[in-house]
Amino acid sequence: MLMKLDFLSLQPAGCDKRKGTLILFSLNQSEESIERIRTVDTPAILDIKWCHRRVQDKIVFAVVNAIGQLIVYELVSPAENTLDLNIRELCSHQLDQGEANEILALSLDWSSRMHTNLTDLDRNSIRNPNLTNVELSSFRDPNIVDVQRSSFRESVVVSDSQGAVHLFHLTNSGLQLKRSWKGHGFEAWIAAFNYSQPSVFYSGGDDCLMKVYDVRQDGPVQTIREHGAGVTSIQYNPFIEHTLATGSYDEHLYTWDDRHFKSPKSKTPLGGGVWRIKHQSDLSILTATMYNGFHHIPADVEDSAKILEYNHHGSIAYGIDSCYAHEKYVVTCSFYNHLINLSVLE
Repeated sequence: MLMKLDFLSLQPAGCDKRKGTLILFSLNQSEESIERIRTVDTPAILDIKWCHRRVQDKIVFAVVNAIGQLIVYELVSPAENTLDLNIRELCSHQLDQGEANEILALSLDWSSRMHTNLTDLDRNSIRNPNLTNVELSSFRDPNIVDVQRSSFRESVVVSDSQGAVHLFHLTNSGLQLKRSWKGHGFEAWIAAFNYSQPSVFYSGGDDCLMKVYDVRQDGPVQTIREHGAGVTSIQYNPFIEHTLATGSYDEHLYTWDDRHFKSPKSKTPLGGGVWRIKHQSDLSILTATMYNGFHHIPADVEDSAKILEYNHHGSIAYGIDSCYAHEKYVVTCSFYNHLINLSVLE
């Protein structure tokens, strides 16, 4: 399943133009196309992510929006293996707006996106289009390997336009705000977990800083000053421990070893602000690079000749992702023209 977020230009609080839509698509592999299933009117959405584990035996995803909400939705089907799917709100939390009443929730991340359940053999099997949906679901369920479903609890980190980051736990009773930190002097554009050590997470802000947090500490435990402009994207590598990538308005993609933050492992110029990063596999990174389209970057990022570019949207490149089970399918979306495209890597 694919999700698209769509939003208009953000206006002052109370303006009725802060509207968006949540759109559910299905991927038709035989025709290599995407088909719209459901559309839900919402406040303008700034970020959206699937949870890679079932929560309370539910398939869920979360969004953050322009009125400061974190909302968790579940995917509902009346029967197994059908596309008669619906979207139902499971729970939500409203960030404290204060006197200004202008806080936007800008980004979110789940703690459980590490691909520890997939061996190399499993990954090759998932890429096999002859597998049935039932077989695929068994590979995608990490509960089989590393956690008892009855005791499982998810965490979500959220960043906001006032420079704060917030830690939530999703329990049977709903979302619980566990703690908040004031991390940045301006917008905290991005927050992301260390998937192999979920007590650690990161944030990036318009103050050009990336910060490291430990949930047991009262404030950030480390500050990285390497970026030349606002830090707009962070993603920990879900396939390889100790590795993460960051992007900035300074138009570079950085890769890091989380044990040595004194300097990045690599720094690659991409010609546009790196708004979103997706580790497509242990071999490549995808980026939405604002004013310079989209990029597919090999693990050996020093070889610029191997970087693939896609520049056919004609608007700000704002989102990119690949199919969890079949990585060759890549979806891109752009800002002002509200366009979503499906591409196939060959």
